[in-house]
Amino acid sequence: MDEQRRGHSRPVPRRPVLALAAFLGISVVVSGTPSAAAEDVSILLAAAAEHGTFNVGAAHAVATRVASPDAGIDYLKLDYMIPPGTAAGIYAKAFPAALRADQIDVVRLAVKAEEPDQARQITAAIEIKGTSGLQRIPMEVRSDWIPVEQTIDWPVIGTVKEVVLLVNSIGDRAPASGTILIDARFDRLPVLRKLSLSPGVRFAGVLLASLLVAMLTALLRSAGGWRPGGDTTKTETLAERASRARSAGLLQLVEDLVRGAGVVLIALLVIETYILGSRGRLETGWTPLGLAVAGAAVAAWWKIGLTGKHLTSLEAFQDVLASGLLATSASSLAIFQAPTPWSELFLLSQTVAAATLLVYHAANAYRLASSGMHLGAAAAALIVGTPYVVGGLALLESGGLMQSLGTAFTLGLLEAQPAVLEFIGRVFVLFCFNEAAALGLGLATKGSLLKSPSAHASMLAVAIAAVAAFPIAAFGSAATVAAWPIAQRLVATVLTTVLSQAGLWAEAYLVTGMLMDAIHGQAPSGDSAFSHPVTGMKKGMVYSGVFMGSLYTLGLLWELPFIRWMADGYPIIAATLLGASVFPLIKTIIETFDGSPPFFRRLQRNYLDPALSLRGIVIGLGLGYGLAHGLPEEELATRAWFGSGFGALAYAGIDVLRDCLNAARGHGRLQSLRYYIAHALLGGFIGAAVGFYLDAAQVSVVAAKFHRYLAAGRPPELFEIYPLVSKWGHLSLGTVTGGVSLLLMEALAGVISWSTASWLFAINRTFMRAYFWKDATPIRTLFTRDGLVQIGENMIQVLRWGLWMSPIINSFLRPMGEPTWYNQDGAIRTVIATFEDLTTTHEAFRAWSLLVFINLLAYDSVRIVIWLDHMGLRVATLVNLSFLGMDKLEQRLARLLAPAATARCIPEGVKRFTTWGPLLIPFYIPHGKDWDQAWSTAEAIRSREPGGFLAALTALPLPGKLLFGAGAIAVLTAFFSTIRWLQARWGSPSPASLSLEHSEYEVMLREDGAIVSRIPGQDYDLSRRSYDFLDPAGRALFLVDAPADARRPARAWPVAGNVPGELAERSRFDGDGQSLKISNITTEFRTTVEISLPGMGDAAELWTITVENLTDSARSLKVVPYLEWVLNRPE
Repeated sequence: MDEQRRGHSRPVPRRPVLALAAFLGISVVVSGTPSAAAEDVSILLAAAAEHGTFNVGAAHAVATRVASPDAGIDYLKLDYMIPPGTAAGIYAKAFPAALRADQIDVVRLAVKAEEPDQARQITAAIEIKGTSGLQRIPMEVRSDWIPVEQTIDWPVIGTVKEVVLLVNSIGDRAPASGTILIDARFDRLPVLRKLSLSPGVRFAGVLLASLLVAMLTALLRSAGGWRPGGDTTKTETLAERASRARSAGLLQLVEDLVRGAGVVLIALLVIETYILGSRGRLETGWTPLGLAVAGAAVAAWWKIGLTGKHLTSLEAFQDVLASGLLATSASSLAIFQAPTPWSELFLLSQTVAAATLLVYHAANAYRLASSGMHLGAAAAALIVGTPYVVGGLALLESGGLMQSLGTAFTLGLLEAQPAVLEFIGRVFVLFCFNEAAALGLGLATKGSLLKSPSAHASMLAVAIAAVAAFPIAAFGSAATVAAWPIAQRLVATVLTTVLSQAGLWAEAYLVTGMLMDAIHGQAPSGDSAFSHPVTGMKKGMVYSGVFMGSLYTLGLLWELPFIRWMADGYPIIAATLLGASVFPLIKTIIETFDGSPPFFRRLQRNYLDPALSLRGIVIGLGLGYGLAHGLPEEELATRAWFGSGFGALAYAGIDVLRDCLNAARGHGRLQSLRYYIAHALLGGFIGAAVGFYLDAAQVSVVAAKFHRYLAAGRPPELFEIYPLVSKWGHLSLGTVTGGVSLLLMEALAGVISWSTASWLFAINRTFMRAYFWKDATPIRTLFTRDGLVQIGENMIQVLRWGLWMSPIINSFLRPMGEPTWYNQDGAIRTVIATFEDLTTTHEAFRAWSLLVFINLLAYDSVRIVIWLDHMGLRVATLVNLSFLGMDKLEQRLARLLAPAATARCIPEGVKRFTTWGPLLIPFYIPHGKDWDQAWSTAEAIRSREPGGFLAALTALPLPGKLLFGAGAIAVLTAFFSTIRWLQARWGSPSPASLSLEHSEYEVMLREDGAIVSRIPGQDYDLSRRSYDFLDPAGRALFLVDAPADARRPARAWPVAGNVPGELAERSRFDGDGQSLKISNITTEFRTTVEISLPGMGDAAELWTITVENLTDSARSLKVVPYLEWVLNRPE
């Protein structure tokens, strides 16, 4: 057993020294400036054999050479007068022969103005013209000499022919005039600095630094510099550990300081990594190596501060490598931006690199704080590797790189077939993604690789099917299909829809299925790699086939002259017949969710139920009458009352008719009145919601989308999304030419977009479940193993919803240009909007709504807060309420209606309607002049406040930064101390535990006496857990004194088990890494239980029980065990 679980005693480590080391490591990296360029080759602009000035229009400029006595070099001085709309500058030709690619690497530029106002009057740029092309470099006009370095793009330029300095006037009024000094020189970089320009070399440097730090750590430990004596430990009982903790107030305060300073150190490291990503290659240099070492120093601070132990050599290697890789990968690329050259393959956006670094060090700190153990290699690889693996999918967007990859695989034999080459390249990339996901999850769960050939074959087949989905959908949407008769087009469209969706769903279910298995401790296998995509393929084929088949069937019917004549002449009768024929299908679709019974079985059952056809008749009658009499044009209240009436009639009215007919046939009787009233309210609610939704504008939106699904052969339209808060992570998923490709793009966009919000739905569900269950256990266990497993399961369910919910939502959701109380995104925002609507005039409410929208556009923080409020509080609450809340309502309604009602008195379709409803609420977005005002105002605000808090923080002088850091440490220390004080005063701390485990078996002994055994690999409990510390559960061991004299009552003592403390004195618990010991002493007996594991691979535990008689008389004793099994189903 590891020493953290046994407890340890340790001296207070030298934390200030380590903190200083961490700060210095980061500060040196940040403050380091690029080394000077090599002096052996330096070519000045003034060294050109030919140079002079040129004027464009009425501008006038004169250039002279000025010698600098301080620097010993010549500058160019330009006196200019440039009217608006004109330009002037300097040209230089005939440079020395040394100005070529093998001698010169960078150009150093500086433009100094004699007057500060000149920078607001002119702009400057240098253009390097060559035989192949031109490189243009903007130059900043300043009042001091601050040179800027820029690498020369020799492949673009070729051989230099001319260098031009161009000066333009800003504004359109008075001419700009004055004098500027120009220093432009071409330099060669030192070897080491030139090597730092290559990301690959920097990656190699990080690896080398990781090895050196690991070797240094091992050397210091072996030489005694970091002796294990500094890590001295001794075995303590749980009672002794608790006593020591109570008496160590000063030590706890120091640990709070460690946590506070550690958080600041992590934040500083993350910020510097983020800033590093915005720098150019010349500015970056070898800075990632310094950040890599600083990352190890931060990790060491946490480990020494919380455990009193130094990093091992492997831990130091891991920390340096993880921090260095992410720092090296940080770049100015946008999130999910597709790489253009192959050199950008392993680059990440600065935001993703910084966020991943934050997750890594936060996870490491949490594990050290909770268990005293450093983050493991598998978990570290999973955290650090995830952005590279997921980001690698952005390659699929780069057609040029995919063609080059396909060319490499085909040895150039298919160069005349670029589409085939792209297909091969995309299959390879997606297959690598599948393999990387399986590899990472296998190492994280079982520590083993996936060796099944069938699993690899399945993942390759899924990759081929997923990539093939796009050309299949493109064929189904092509002009060729559009020219066919509608009957043939129906077959082709449904077939291509089914095949394309099958590939996409198979890929989604493969990845999410492996994630679901990993959450439960199961590694990918041949069976799972086959069963997961097959399950997804079947679901996708059924869903998409029914969806597109239904739409095309309606379109085919509309092409029939009789149907059009019926709809035009007798709309009410036509709608009534349509309602009777499609209502069972609509009900089946609405009640379909992930995990529901087979679709066609439910569809058959619904069509065999005559009551559903009768309900469809009523609903069709209502819709036909409403459309025929212009109901969509009426006010909201009119539409809602109309829909409520027909809804109640369709539900309760048909119930009455059905029960009357059954009673007349002797097959039943009428229900109680409250049964019909309840159903009338449910039906009325649904009808009112439909009436509220179907106004004239919405009907036109739905009709237009209906025609888009039926279309084919349209001009290609790019399908683009911004999955991160509707602003970041731009992705171009492909082109849409018809309904089949549109459905595929929407399904793909759904699974991507819903994945970003899935965690909000999962956390919201946890709190709602605690509320409806009246039990805080889901919240208390939120960040435990079981709680995180539940969160992961819910996230995967939500992610899968995006596959089939996204097309529906995109078909029915619509923006509104007029603000109302209900169309403001967010739960809190809706409450405020309702208050504003009730307490202000209509014009004031419109102005307030527009102002909130302007702030959303102008401030990223406002956008993020509103997104969290909308997805996490409003949408997630309403969706989870449709599950948990409707279940609770059903229970109460069943008790109200009893004995007439059954246990399930609310149909599944009604429940799932409440899931769909919240997702289709219109949202407010300004139109016309309001949009122009919002956009222009937001842009003006953003231009006045560039950078935000981070820019203001980095602009502080060094004393200000140190003061801010010290203040942050003090605040965080006080925060951790306050949390600890609150937990000690009012909290219910989790009991400490001891455990024995190997790969196949684990037994855990909690300080309250609870004993739990489990199989860790499959995450199966063998004995029941106790979630309430006062509720005995799981297992117990009793010592029973059964005297021979029947007149004396038998007595029993609990030796093991979480027996309430008021019933018996608790036993003492101890462990030495090889066994767990339970000691119980009474006035008459001493009982010792030793628990051990027989050997690696044995799923069993051994109990050795020793009972000592402390009296002089013989006793008759019995040992009585008690065990509550947990029977898990393997599947």
